[in-house]
Amino acid sequence: THFEGTQMDYIKYGRAVNEVSVGASAAYPFATYPTIQEAVDNAMPGDHISIYPGTYDEGVLIPNTKRDLVFIGAGPLDEITIVPTDGSIPLEIDGAKGLEFHNIGFEAAAGIDFALYVHEDARRVGFYDCKAEGGAVAVVKIGGTVADLKAPADVRFDDCDITWGVVGILFGASSTQIPTQIYFNRGVVHNQTDAWVDLASNGDFADVAFKDVDFLLGQDHTAPTVGID
Repeated sequence: THFEGTQMDYIKYGRAVNEVSVGASAAYPFATYPTIQEAVDNAMPGDHISIYPGTYDEGVLIPNTKRDLVFIGAGPLDEITIVPTDGSIPLEIDGAKGLEFHNIGFEAAAGIDFALYVHEDARRVGFYDCKAEGGAVAVVKIGGTVADLKAPADVRFDDCDITWGVVGILFGASSTQIPTQIYFNRGVVHNQTDAWVDLASNGDFADVAFKDVDFLLGQDHTAPTVGID
């Protein structure tokens, strides 16, 4: 795993890693669950959730009662996409801890604020080889909306594609009640109209780091209005 201590958590809970699967189509009748949300609702700490190829018409909410879960796209990235049509955000992490996402696409439908929303109080959340697309406000939002809320901590994006939004990455308000580290390693941020990154309202976020991330022009070869605000 990517987070120290996770295996010790499995030992503490006295159980081996549980492998479950999700399949959105009749092509996967052997899948444990038909929807990702159902897998989340029934998940126990340490579960590995394999997501088979398909378009998942659902918004996934992971509440603060969940921890230590690994989500793995079991196929090509462009064939595993969460894109709800009911007005919901593809993925919201509301205070959950110890989550990993591998090889999964998140796409916001027209008019939806974000493709990914990592709320305040989330801890140890990682995205690896994922794609986030769309967002009427921003493709990715990290943090809350009021300054007295705790910021997410230990959130990282490795080799991710963040594309097609008004803002690529938007940081919300936070306080310094806990140490906060937000890391972006490699990957690409592109095709934004207003800004690649908006740090203007990030309050006291600490250690927001970008390493080997490519910030690219839009389809019409123009930069956003503000590169990094």
